[in-house]
Amino acid sequence: MATQLLFGEACACLEQRPGWWRVQLLLDGYEGWLDPRMILPAARSEWETWPWQTAIHARLRLEDGSRMALPMGARIPGIPAGSFFCYGGRCWAVEAAESLPPQPHAAIPGLAASLLNVPYLWGGRSAWGIDCSGLTQLVYGICGIPLPRDSGPQSQWGRPVAYGEHLPGDLACFAQPGGTRVSHVGILAAPEQIIHASGRVRRDLFTPEGILDPQSRSLTHTLTGIRRW
Repeated sequence: MATQLLFGEACACLEQRPGWWRVQLLLDGYEGWLDPRMILPAARSEWETWPWQTAIHARLRLEDGSRMALPMGARIPGIPAGSFFCYGGRCWAVEAAESLPPQPHAAIPGLAASLLNVPYLWGGRSAWGIDCSGLTQLVYGICGIPLPRDSGPQSQWGRPVAYGEHLPGDLACFAQPGGTRVSHVGILAAPEQIIHASGRVRRDLFTPEGILDPQSRSLTHTLTGIRRW
């Protein structure tokens, strides 16, 4: 799995083959293949009718009375509980939801901390499983900063910040020990703390050399740079 398309997000179909569609996410331009049964074809104008917001958690009720739980990271319209919304020939009622309009930059560390202990999932982008760049993309996206999907392109966005001038909310970029290619990212929570997805979303020590596991005292990732928007 390369990435995930979450409820309420949109994609454009680029190519169709039996049982598979190649699509491009409108969120970040990422391309991949999916089973077309996973999505609802709809006009882009129909999707743009609704004021989508990022869900912290949500539960929807379908037309047949069944329910659907959504994780943090999914999108739902910013409408009152009990209201219906429809597109692609389907309708849902917002039974219970907590959603967020775009948040200020100062909210970044707290949003990252709210995802602590979410299990690592390669290609994951939600609170039910997430990878390192999925975590940063989700948190910064809620704060109006549209990051690319992968750690390498993320390390090129914004402007560089020197170690010692870093602040909570900055993006830190890393390579594997002994390497130079950016393959990992995390969010600075304090001058000497970082929140990142490695096995699970965790809080570790941030040093001039990189990420230090507080239990083993070993360097798990080598710092390559810090970025700020």
